[in-house]
Amino acid sequence: MNNSYVVFIDSTTPSVSNTAVNSSKVNINEIVCVNATVQDTGIGLDKVWAYITYPNATEANITMDDDISSCSGSIGDNIFGIDINVSSTEGNLTINTTYANDTLNNLGYESPWPILNVNVTNAGVAISIDLSPKLGQQINWSLISLPIYNQSAEGNNYDDATDYYVNISVEGGTADLYIKSSSDLMTQGLDVLGLGNETFSYNTTNSSVPDSQKFALTTSYLDNQVGNNLGDGSVIYLKFFLSAPSGQAAGTYNNSLSIKAVPNGEMP
Repeated sequence: MNNSYVVFIDSTTPSVSNTAVNSSKVNINEIVCVNATVQDTGIGLDKVWAYITYPNATEANITMDDDISSCSGSIGDNIFGIDINVSSTEGNLTINTTYANDTLNNLGYESPWPILNVNVTNAGVAISIDLSPKLGQQINWSLISLPIYNQSAEGNNYDDATDYYVNISVEGGTADLYIKSSSDLMTQGLDVLGLGNETFSYNTTNSSVPDSQKFALTTSYLDNQVGNNLGDGSVIYLKFFLSAPSGQAAGTYNNSLSIKAVPNGEMP
């Protein structure tokens, strides 16, 4: 009896093309997307990686995947990608080329090397905030019957969407947001209600601010951080509350707020 064997020899290297990066200039510590088209007609791919050089001259092989991330397209489309942090050093991040090998270690790469440079700069963080019309005015309470406990400010709208909110625009990083009061609350008749009676709640996603936790408002930014590591397009929704003892004079009480945004991690 004769035994027959079929030996399959795969000497075809993977095909690598269209190495690309989604930006040519970014700020330090930002993310860039690197991807390439990779195909293998033989036994199948084993690994795909980008060969890069960081601004500090460190070289690295960064594994790329064909998955459902925005950088990689969709599974099975032969687009392999990876999100890369450009590091904290200024200079050029260089995507030299993309390599791929199959399960028999046939090695392919894009040739000639594309040599894609990303200029990494420390341009700083640009931040702007836009207060809602109601928040840009004073915060008002009309006290008629006393005592009161956690009475909603006029713009809270009870359980509905608040009229008090801050829109944040950020370029080159993220932002932290702080709030403080200018003073105690006062009526036009100069009746004073201590700031310790005013509290607030905030939410980053829900305009009705369902949070039950209330925070004491003070005259120091450091006491009142209402947003951390906020990206471009973030919104902070706020509601304000007031308590007053039975001996407090009735009237319309108000105070003014100051709101400040700073680069993430910096002091206000």
